[in-house]
Amino acid sequence: FRKLGFAECQPCHGSHEVQTVRPMSLGLLGSGAVCSNCHKGGGKPHDVARRMTQLVQTAMGRAAKAKATVLRAQRDGLFLPNTTALIADMNTAVERLRPALHSLDDKALERPVAEVGKAADQLDKIVAGARDLRNTERKGYYPAVALVLALLLLLLAKGRQLGVWRGHT
Repeated sequence: FRKLGFAECQPCHGSHEVQTVRPMSLGLLGSGAVCSNCHKGGGKPHDVARRMTQLVQTAMGRAAKAKATVLRAQRDGLFLPNTTALIADMNTAVERLRPALHSLDDKALERPVAEVGKAADQLDKIVAGARDLRNTERKGYYPAVALVLALLLLLLAKGRQLGVWRGHT
């Protein structure tokens, strides 16, 4: 902003009661969209604001979805190794969006957005692996139960057979 001749915070955050700009306030549409204050028309600034908004919203949505997936898997009782560290890495990448956003350079956002995506992909992979493992365990569980039941039936039949033989002697 300083290079463009603006006060650093005021155009987006206001001059009093500074508010954090949330993902829904970024962008060009909606009542709280701060980018539309300066970028109403077309042109390069408008396109950059639109791209920055898309990048941030994509990253924030991806992070929220990955966290929700992990929470659901934990509630299902799945063993999820290393997820705490990956969530911390993802949260750090999300925090890196803020200074990149303040650079007003859509290219500066690409790296932290990619870091969020990478951590989210790793979390999704861990959850998918844990679900596959549980499904494999269950597939082995049912044949084992069937085998135990078959052996029990054979044992009961043999017991009856022995009881009948004892009665004849």
